[in-house]
Amino acid sequence: MRLKHEGVPETQRIFYLIPHGTTYRYHSGVSLSILVLPSTSSNNNPHNNYRLNLTNTASNTVLATAVILDRLQPIGRMEWVFRRTNQTHTMTLSRCTKEQFTCDDGTCLPLSRRCDGINNCGDDSDEICTPLLPLQPLHRSYRLSRPPTNLTNLAFTLTLHKFIEVDIDLERIELWLQVRG
Repeated sequence: MRLKHEGVPETQRIFYLIPHGTTYRYHSGVSLSILVLPSTSSNNNPHNNYRLNLTNTASNTVLATAVILDRLQPIGRMEWVFRRTNQTHTMTLSRCTKEQFTCDDGTCLPLSRRCDGINNCGDDSDEICTPLLPLQPLHRSYRLSRPPTNLTNLAFTLTLHKFIEVDIDLERIELWLQVRG
C-alpha cells in the first residue's frame, strides 16, 4: 500500500507499507517511517486505540506521535504532536488519487462530491468548504444545521423595500434594499 501525506512541510510525501513483525511500518524513501503500535488504553474505553510514531530511522528517534481509533491503517486526517516543539500539526495520510478527496477517516470520494451539500463522508469533512472552491446553488449547499463559521462582528439592519425582478432561468434576483449600520 502506498500513502501520501499533506500538512507537514519538508518531509517525504510518500510512504510504503513494509511488514515489520506483528506491527505495521510505513517507510518513506528517506529515513522516515510511521510505526503503528497498540496503545495502552483504559478498561472502560470500548475502542481499540493505536499509537502512531513518526520516526527518524537513521537516529531511531520519535519525531511525532498521533493516536487513531478502531483501525490499524494510519489513513485520514490526524493531529500529530511533534516532540521537539510540542506543537500540533494536522497531517493527512491518504491512498486517494489526485481526482479524489480524502475524508477525515481516510475514505476516498470523487472530487465532484465535495461541497455538494450532501454529507458523503459521514463526518461532514467533505462539506467543510473554502471560498476558493466553486459552491453549488444555495438550495443544495447551505444547511441551517451547519452555518458558516467565519462570522464578523458587524451590526446592521437590512430592509427589503421591493422585489424588482426574479429571473429563474438565469438564477438572478434584483432587489431594492436599504442597509443601515
